Amino acid sequence: MKVKKAILPIIGIYSVISASAAVFEPRSGELFQTTRNGPGEIALYQLVFGAFTFPIGLPLIITGGACAIVDELVVFPVIDLVCLPYDLSQPRHGYFIRVTDDDGNPLEGVKFSVLSHDGAFLGRIDEVTDERGEIYVSRLARSHYIDDVYMSRDGFYDSNPTVNWHCARPSFRPSKAKPGEDGRIVWELKLRKICHPVDMKKSTLEIPEELRWRKSCELLFDCEKGSWLPPHGNGDVADLKLEVRLSREPAEGERLGLYEPYQMTLTAVRPDDGFIVRDIHPDGGFATDYVAPADGEYVHLPKDHPFVWGWNKEKRCFGFPENKYCIMRLRTEKADDGTIKKAHYGALFLYNRVPRSYFTLQPNELSIEEKQR
Repeated sequence: MKVKKAILPIIGIYSVISASAAVFEPRSGELFQTTRNGPGEIALYQLVFGAFTFPIGLPLIITGGACAIVDELVVFPVIDLVCLPYDLSQPRHGYFIRVTDDDGNPLEGVKFSVLSHDGAFLGRIDEVTDERGEIYVSRLARSHYIDDVYMSRDGFYDSNPTVNWHCARPSFRPSKAKPGEDGRIVWELKLRKICHPVDMKKSTLEIPEELRWRKSCELLFDCEKGSWLPPHGNGDVADLKLEVRLSREPAEGERLGLYEPYQMTLTAVRPDDGFIVRDIHPDGGFATDYVAPADGEYVHLPKDHPFVWGWNKEKRCFGFPENKYCIMRLRTEKADDGTIKKAHYGALFLYNRVPRSYFTLQPNELSIEEKQR
């Protein structure tokens, strides 16, 4: 009897707190939205912490389970019944996701998949965009947000962050978004069109194992063969130079630790070769521009975001940001009047502090879309 008298006030106080939190949730127009969102955060926290600290946390599991039952069978259904007239009068109070091309035109028939977070619950939203390039999501709960976006349509680059490392991983929390002029909340994403893919040599500039963290060095890289020049590879023509400077020179046979300070610098070899810094396109799977500028200002070491990276005790990791890339012009031959007679173009990324090179095999080809990406 004493136990019941102690528990009932606790359950009553909890119900008031849980109800207060639920009342201020944004309403999406869904019927019984609050109940469908699952138990309140207080109940879930007790269940989670109790499970992680079992068996000491067994009391938390018991009280959390009791609170969850009260939420689902009493508190939340009552709130939903009170809000039912409002929900029936506002049936489309959720939000929209719109997919467009580079020019802002809506894309119909895009296969769209996104991970939906509702408090402690996960699920996937799988839809196909309509003639307005949109899908409708009937969620507005404060705890709801979406991420892990995948989009696909014929003739466009897939947006798949689990496969394409350069895809952005956007997330969207609709309860914090502002409605547009038409009163709707719309999250707009883009897909990039496939235009003119060309043959390119894709390669990574991995430091040879016999040199890695063992000595400072200068290495020359052949982008056409995707290899270092001898004695560390079978390259023939030097296109890029990588300078590795360690904080101290290791003794014979010693290898520096992972967090020893170092610095790397990547430059073009020829005086007329160089780079132009660009922003990675965030939404579609194709990260670069479609073409390289023929007469842009290509420089050996860009000033704003130079290809210098490394680790030191003050700045920790530093260097070229991963939301940037470089368009590169290599093997440049100029006429007497300074015009470009011949050159190879491509793209250069820095991913996880390892450069990735995309080199056009056909000279004077300005497209930097790789075939069979």
